[in-house]
Amino acid sequence: MADKLSIVRMIGSSAHSAEDRQPDDFYATDPVALHLFLRALDRDRIKLDTNIWECACGNGVLSLELAQQGYSVFSTDIVQRRDAASTLIDFVNDPLPQWNGDILTNPPFKHANKFVERALEVIPDNNFVVLFLRLQFLEGIKRRELFKIAPPRWVYIHSARVHTFKNGDLKYAKSSSAVCFAWFVWQKGYQGEPTIRWIDRD
Repeated sequence: MADKLSIVRMIGSSAHSAEDRQPDDFYATDPVALHLFLRALDRDRIKLDTNIWECACGNGVLSLELAQQGYSVFSTDIVQRRDAASTLIDFVNDPLPQWNGDILTNPPFKHANKFVERALEVIPDNNFVVLFLRLQFLEGIKRRELFKIAPPRWVYIHSARVHTFKNGDLKYAKSSSAVCFAWFVWQKGYQGEPTIRWIDRD
């Protein structure tokens, strides 16, 4: 799979103008989104591995929520923010260790394809890669090529809009958002059509 995945190029698209983008494309996830996602997995009787690598941890919001839910979390990022990263790793360019667990993160959208490729290379068969991405990730000719090789098994769509915070700052939270987010779940080795699921707040 690694050789095939390497032919798929990264996609660099954005809902923000170039001058508004944050360094390293850092937009922190509302922890409520993760809490609702984990609840949906429990509803569907899908269990993540107890070991999770949060490989674009930012200021540690997702890592903290995972730890509070009982997971053992390895937190890394390309830069240090609020001492959240256990170590600094450039997930796109650095040599990566094999990981005996699952990977869950909100990656920089411009590098999302590469995160999928590399994450699937380092986890065991049948383990999961979970990425929090704009629903827009489903579209695009080049991403379609990625999905032919490595289709997500599930796409969990938030029925109510959730938010990301520019540079991890809550002051950028808005009461409404034009962007729809979803959790894309790959299971290594899965070949088939993805199943669409919804995440409700109630």
